[in-house]
Amino acid sequence: MRLVALLPLLLVGVLAQNPLANYTVFNFTSFVDNYGYTGDTFNMRYFVNDQYFTGKAILFYCGNEGAIEMFIESSGFLPIAAQKLGAVLVFAEHRYFGESMPFGSASFASASNMKYLSPHQAMADYAYLLSYIVDMYGDAPVVVTGGSYGAMLAAWFRLKYPHLADISYAASAPIFHVPQTVEPEEYNQIISGDYAQVDQNCYNVIQHGFLRLASMIKNSANYYQLQNLFETCEYVNSPSVAAYLPQWLYNAYEYMAMTNYPYATNFLSPMPGWPVTYVCDNFILQETTNSPDLAVLQAMKNAANVYYNFSGGLECNEIIQDYDNDLGQEGWDYLACTTLVLPIAADGVNDMFLPNPWVYSTYAANCQTRFQRPPQPLYVQTFFGASNQAMNFSSLIYANQMIFTNGRLDPWFSGAVVESANPGIEVFNLGYGAHHLDLRSPNPLDPMEVSIIRGAIITTIQSWL
Repeated sequence: MRLVALLPLLLVGVLAQNPLANYTVFNFTSFVDNYGYTGDTFNMRYFVNDQYFTGKAILFYCGNEGAIEMFIESSGFLPIAAQKLGAVLVFAEHRYFGESMPFGSASFASASNMKYLSPHQAMADYAYLLSYIVDMYGDAPVVVTGGSYGAMLAAWFRLKYPHLADISYAASAPIFHVPQTVEPEEYNQIISGDYAQVDQNCYNVIQHGFLRLASMIKNSANYYQLQNLFETCEYVNSPSVAAYLPQWLYNAYEYMAMTNYPYATNFLSPMPGWPVTYVCDNFILQETTNSPDLAVLQAMKNAANVYYNFSGGLECNEIIQDYDNDLGQEGWDYLACTTLVLPIAADGVNDMFLPNPWVYSTYAANCQTRFQRPPQPLYVQTFFGASNQAMNFSSLIYANQMIFTNGRLDPWFSGAVVESANPGIEVFNLGYGAHHLDLRSPNPLDPMEVSIIRGAIITTIQSWL
C-alpha cells in the first residue's frame, strides 16, 4: 500500500523541454594521475542542480562513456528523486569523455596519453570532487547513482569509498559480467529471447537470414548484389568489406533489444516505442525456409534500419562505422581492451546469430595491436570483487545500503546482480524493462511495475538516510 501511494507523484514526471535548463556547469581541477602525484591536472566538468536542496542529501551521478549531457537528458527520474529526497543533484563527467580530456585533443593520440583511462582513476576523480561537494553542502549524506557503466562505478564507489558514499543506486549494472563469472553466450541469448518473445517466427527468420548472408558473402560474385540490397555507402568489393554486413545487422538487433523502451526515444538513435515488436510486426517475413535469399535479407535490412535510419535521413548505409552517436567509442574500446573485459559470445544454436566463440587469446591479441597493451582480465575481480556461482559466493555479502535495478529485456542482465546477497542490499528486477529504464523520465506508457519500483527506490533511500 505504501508503494501505491507514491504512484501519482512518480507518474507526473518533470518532463522539462530542456533537461539542462536547471543545471549550472562547473570545472573541477583533477589530477591526471591520482596515484602518481605528478602534479599535472586537467578540468573535469560537472553539472549541479540545487533547486530542491533542503540539506538532506547529495545525489551524485557517476558519469560514464560519453558527454555528461547525454546522461542528464536520459536520467529524468533523478530530478524527481532529488525533489523527494531534498537533495542537490550533481552529474560528474568521466575523464576522457565529453570535454573532460586530460590531454585535450591529444588525449587519444598515444598509448602513453591513454594509460590514465580506467575505472579506478575515474572513481578517484569522483572521490576528490565529492569531498569538495560535501564540504560545500554541509556534510549532507551522499547517494551515488548511475546507469550502465555509470551504475557499475556507483556500486564500486560505495564499496571502495564508504566514508564518502552512504548509499548507492545502480541501474543496470553488469558488475558480474566478467571472465570466470559470466557465461559469455548469455548476453546474445537474452537478445534472441527478446525477439522470440514477440514472435518465434521473427527469431527464426533472423537466424536463417544470418546463415544465408554468411553463405552469400563467401562468393565474390554476390558482392554487387549485396551492395545494392543493403544500400551501402561503401563499395562491397572485397571479403574484408563484405564481412562488415553481418556485424552491421547484429549491431542494430543488439541495440534495439538494449533500448527496447515502450515509447519513442532518441537515446542512441531515433526509434519507435517497443522497437523489437515494431521490427517483428512490420518487416519480418512469415516464410522462413522457402523464401528467396534476397527477400529474407531485404527484410533483415529493413528491420535494421529501424535502428539506423528510422527518421529516413540517411541516403545510404555506412556499414564500416560505429553507430553509437554521442557515446565515446574510442574511450570505451580502450576500457574494454584493458580493465573492463566483458566476454560476449554466440553459439548460433541457442541464439539467432552466427557462431562467434569467446577466445581470450584472440581478444588479447587484437587489443595489443590496437592499443599496444594487453587486457587485465581479472581487474574487476581483483579491484572490486565479483561472484563465483559454482561456490555460491558473492563479494556483496560484505556490503549494505546498495540498490540494484535490472531489466530482464536488457542483454546486460547476463551480468547483473539479480538477487540480494544480504538484507542490506535491495534488488528490483523489471520483467518488461530494457537498459536502465527506471532512470528515464516517467512516461504514461511505462509498465506499471516501473512506477512501483521507482516508488520503492525512493522509499528505500529515505529509510537509509
